[in-house]
Order: sequence, then structure tokens, then C-alpha cells
Amino acid sequence: MRRTVDRAAVGSLAGQIDFADDWDSPETNADIAADFGLSA
Repeated sequence: MRRTVDRAAVGSLAGQIDFADDWDSPETNADIAADFGLSA
């Protein structure tokens, strides 16, 4: 396998990814848990 991306440090994507304001809300977490058949 060949590496196609060289990320040397934690945070190398800083400023390149935008998250929704509610990405880590209890509601979002519950929805994801439900998708996997778990209860949050």
C-alpha cells in the first residue's frame, strides 16, 4: 500500500473541517446510538 496523505501531527486538519453547531449534542448522540441499536 502506498500512503497518499502525509499527516505528521495531531491537528493537521485544523481549520479545514467545519462542524455543525449541534454535532455533539445529546440529540445527535442519541440518533447515532439508535442507528447502531444502542440506547444513549
